[in-house]
Amino acid sequence: MKVEENSQQKLCLQSHFSQSNLVPTSKTESENVENINDAVSSSSLYPRPRKLSEKEKRYYNKQWEQKYNWLAYSEENGGAFCNLCQNFMKNDAKVLQKTGGVFITVPFTSFKKALGKKGKLEKHEHSSAHTVSVQMENLRRQAMKKPIHAQIIQQSESETDLNRKSLKTLLRGVYFLVKEEVAHTTKYESLIESILDKVNDDFRTWRKAQSSRSNYSSKDTACELLECMGEVLRNDLKKSLQHKKFAILADESTSLRNEMELTIMFRVVEDKVPVEKFLTIVKIPNGLAETIADAIDKEITALGLSYDDLIAVGFDGASNMAGNIGGVRRKLSEKAKRDILYIHCKAHILSLAAASCRNKNQKVKRFFHVLKDIYKLFSKSPKKEHVLHEIQAMINDPVLKIPECIEVRWLSHYRIVNAVFRSLKSILLACEHIHKEGADFASLAGGILLEIREESFFITCYVMNELLSALSYLSNALQRKDLTLSKVIPLISTTKFHLRDIAKQCGDSNSDLQKCIRGIMQKFEPEVHLIPDPNAAKTYSGMKDYCERVIAEMEERFNDKSIDVMTFASQFETFQSLIDLKESEVRKFCRNFPMIDVEGVLADLKSYNFYVKSMLDCGTYKVDESPIPTILEVDVGYSELQKLCEILLVIPVTTASVERSFSTMNRVLTKSRNRMLPETLLHCMMISIEGSEMPTEVLGKHG
Repeated sequence: MKVEENSQQKLCLQSHFSQSNLVPTSKTESENVENINDAVSSSSLYPRPRKLSEKEKRYYNKQWEQKYNWLAYSEENGGAFCNLCQNFMKNDAKVLQKTGGVFITVPFTSFKKALGKKGKLEKHEHSSAHTVSVQMENLRRQAMKKPIHAQIIQQSESETDLNRKSLKTLLRGVYFLVKEEVAHTTKYESLIESILDKVNDDFRTWRKAQSSRSNYSSKDTACELLECMGEVLRNDLKKSLQHKKFAILADESTSLRNEMELTIMFRVVEDKVPVEKFLTIVKIPNGLAETIADAIDKEITALGLSYDDLIAVGFDGASNMAGNIGGVRRKLSEKAKRDILYIHCKAHILSLAAASCRNKNQKVKRFFHVLKDIYKLFSKSPKKEHVLHEIQAMINDPVLKIPECIEVRWLSHYRIVNAVFRSLKSILLACEHIHKEGADFASLAGGILLEIREESFFITCYVMNELLSALSYLSNALQRKDLTLSKVIPLISTTKFHLRDIAKQCGDSNSDLQKCIRGIMQKFEPEVHLIPDPNAAKTYSGMKDYCERVIAEMEERFNDKSIDVMTFASQFETFQSLIDLKESEVRKFCRNFPMIDVEGVLADLKSYNFYVKSMLDCGTYKVDESPIPTILEVDVGYSELQKLCEILLVIPVTTASVERSFSTMNRVLTKSRNRMLPETLLHCMMISIEGSEMPTEVLGKHG
């Protein structure tokens, strides 16, 4: 019975090999039968399974030819060949040496390794030699359909298209690195080989087809591509400035290499909105006014701009920049042959006013010394900071880090005061714990504890938090890129009103401010006991005087020569204020700008006000809306009034954009990149500041 069953299995397997698509590797049918007999005698055979067994995988399967149409089996050689590579690569010694001639002159017989993503068939199909063979075959077939000259043109166009697409991929890679402020020379090659080659098969094939000495992955290629994109952005900037009114913002700073760098920015109107554009960063030998003025003049000349369109200059209050006798403003005015309006950075004025008041008040000055000690205690030791955070979490205080109080950055004063005020209870408990431990900084913690336990410190902290909150809001508002001069006076007036309210409440024991302070101090019990202040009224009086001094300092410092311009600009804040604008104020303002026709402005203004009143009566316009956008939208008429509105938008408020460019410089020019050329630094900053998040605008318009 057993012998009969084995005989049936033999017949079944023989029939399977004769009728299926499997081709054995042996050459004679008798050898196949012997192999089958050996297999039957050594093991039990079953009917053919759905999947190929390990034995069957050693045979060529003709079904492979359906997927790989280039594949063909040779009975004579007992293996498989690539029809395309046999035709086009059999005389290429380099390819034969690299591949060993497999699929070309040597038959492929490793059928067990043929399938799978890493199989021999897949590898051959994606090889560079096979890709070239496919292209040659396509050309051969096209030659039978089209004349030679048409094929050459089509091939040239396809190669050009592939080159442009591949070059765009390279440009996008460099652009991404520079925009993210990553080292483009050291990370460029790894970006291409680790990411771009793997996600873009056409790009990988294109790179491999290039010369071994020119695969576009060197740092020199990255620098050349960066230079191209930087020049494109600079040319676009040059075009955007042509025939437009503009203002200049400039300031100097010292780089990591201890070199003096001058940043120049322009402010213009685009789409009825003021924008500030980074122009250049120039290495200068010194900070003399003549040197800086010559550098600015060189850039104006290079861009083909006219001094007739220069409306104003914005600098900080340094004498070399703002000096009316030998400063940069005077040098530029001499080149323009007229007095150019100078705007002292309003955010800088505010910072100077606050710093001056702090230095004149010993109580407040001592308060900030204590804050610096608190920062020193918790920032110098991770262990001490961990203790603070544990206590904050335990008593449900916000878990905050104590920020640094930087002398020249007034906004940092508000951040540290706010953090200390919100975590004062946690800081008290942490200082007690550190002082009792007697370890490092124990004496510093003890000294801080003596200061912050006093009721007067808490009062000062609360009032300073309220006061600096108002100043911080004003400073942030003044540093907005799109802020116009018409909004400055209302912003300053609102802030002064807020400060007067704080001063008034400091002088009233029944005010909401003093009631709130007493309520918060009661909540500190019983965990923390504050030392009562017998002269609390005197402390409140001192804070009242401080608030009033800040107001007086702001009024004095903001009341410079630009106050008349800001006051006039504020008349364009609403439709109602524009209607009330006096003719004498218009004439006074227009004296600063000889390019304006005063009579034309007055005529346009009279006509426009008549139109506005009718629009207000019918409800189309609202009284509190700004008239400037509607004036600039008019297509016909009001040309002189539009010119006036453009000038109001162009006049800068602060030089905050210049300071931001120095922050960009410090992020780009690091210790590990301190050998960067000045031109490379300029291009990196240009893309980082002016480039869009995606390079579509740059690559789309120019390639």
